[in-house]
Amino acid sequence: MAEMRLPPRGYLARDLAVSALLEMGVSFEIKDDVAEVEGVGNLEDMLKKFRESKSVTLVKRFSRNYKKQTSYILEEDVKKVVEEFFNDDKEDYSYTLLLPELMEAERWYGGWNARGNNKKSIEISKQSALLASIALGLFTVFRYKTEKSEVIGIAPVDTIMQYQLCRNLIAEERISARNIDKLSHMGRIFLFAMHYSDNVCQKLVVLSLSKYRGEIIEDNTFASIEPIIEVWKNINNKDKKDKERYLRLLNDQKLVNEHSSTDVFNKISNYVFEAVSGSISPEQVAYFIARDTYLKDEAFGFITPRMVGRLKEALSLVVKQGVYSA
Repeated sequence: MAEMRLPPRGYLARDLAVSALLEMGVSFEIKDDVAEVEGVGNLEDMLKKFRESKSVTLVKRFSRNYKKQTSYILEEDVKKVVEEFFNDDKEDYSYTLLLPELMEAERWYGGWNARGNNKKSIEISKQSALLASIALGLFTVFRYKTEKSEVIGIAPVDTIMQYQLCRNLIAEERISARNIDKLSHMGRIFLFAMHYSDNVCQKLVVLSLSKYRGEIIEDNTFASIEPIIEVWKNINNKDKKDKERYLRLLNDQKLVNEHSSTDVFNKISNYVFEAVSGSISPEQVAYFIARDTYLKDEAFGFITPRMVGRLKEALSLVVKQGVYSA
């Protein structure tokens, strides 16, 4: 088995690199910051897919300051990259963390000083830099633009968990909803859970990228979002059309403009979170949703008592099981 150095614990780049290893379909074992890997699996196909994805632009934006790293990830012959993945005589740690401004936002809120060229960077192996970049493309779940930045949601494996249990990761962008920029923190989690209710170990990380800096604005561990995922797993098992009905609150632009339906979506999300955390009961959630939708305005008539009843039943199961842990 070959060895590769992983990024430090606690960094998004590590979650992304491990996610890519899992997606490669190879056997590997992690000891501290070293991964012992057996073969390259389907790395070639993964790299080709990444280079054709929208996420490649996230790496391109750093090509001016990190030409060596970006040319290896984006331009070097694919077959050569794969063939030489473990063939270096000695480890090369000159590759900065993926999106250095972003990764180091956790500590310095910027990858280099605003004035001057004093760049701050933690260096990692080029294998990890490559895998983290690929995973960024594979595990993007939504993206939208604001006036000043681009916001991206990604779903890497949560390496706090036992990664061995995290086979069959979901590597597809399922969310195509409108008006995501109007959602609250809980609204984004609710939206994620309804589309990824078969998720068993992936967390939701939200990134904000502007011209000069990047930030991790949300890092939702799997444990923190699991109860919402379980709620949606129960709902989808009963009636998969409920998801589309709730999505009308975001996708029907007339409803958004004339009835502030995105606010209603956010309220429903908050009610569900309060219920799984024990602040209110499932019965109260059902009443609050009815009060804010079909009892308030006939424009929300597509949200029916039966639909709300299914949500209440799903919540009751999760509360009974005691899934939530703060």
